[in-house]
Amino acid sequence: MKFTVEMITKMAEERMYNDYNIHAGIERKVATKLWEKGDKKRTYITIQCFSMAGKFKGSYKCGYIDMTNDEYVTTQYDDIDLTSTYKKDFGGETINPLN
Repeated sequence: MKFTVEMITKMAEERMYNDYNIHAGIERKVATKLWEKGDKKRTYITIQCFSMAGKFKGSYKCGYIDMTNDEYVTTQYDDIDLTSTYKKDFGGETINPLN
């Protein structure tokens, strides 16, 4: 499946307040960072968490998009796979983001 930065960013925005595994801070935002080296080009996605006063509390790595072939990639070092199913809250429904 082909992914765009906008598509993955939207998935992260929908998930950042609904996934019970994301619990640092009150205010959250999705950040992207473009990385280029030679003929490789990637966009890394993170969810950054802040307190109500704006103090940084932590971040969750969400993998990257390989911009050469539009593939979403997660590694063992990433905290969240945005394409996997997740529970909306502790007793809530299970959501599949690809449906």
